[in-house]
Amino acid sequence: MDVLARFPRVWCPTCNKTQPMIFDVMKANDKNERDAADIVCNECKSVIATLHGPSAHRAGVRTGRGRESTGNGGPGIRPSE
Repeated sequence: MDVLARFPRVWCPTCNKTQPMIFDVMKANDKNERDAADIVCNECKSVIATLHGPSAHRAGVRTGRGRESTGNGGPGIRPSE
C-alpha cells in the first residue's frame, strides 16, 4: 500500500494542471453516518473527489434492543420481564 506522501499532487480540471492537494478528513457525526475525505486542489480549492468510509450503521449490526440470541445463531424474542 502506498502512502499519501508519495502522491502529493492531483490533476485539477478547474485549473487544468497538476496541483498540490489537501486531504480533508471529516468524521461521522449526527448529520453524516460515515467517515469521508475530500481531495481538494490547494490552488483553487475545488473538490476533486470525495472518498466515503463504511457506514457506522451497517446492516446486520444489532443494538440489542428487544432481541436476544436463541443459541442457534439466530435472533429470538426476549421473554417478558
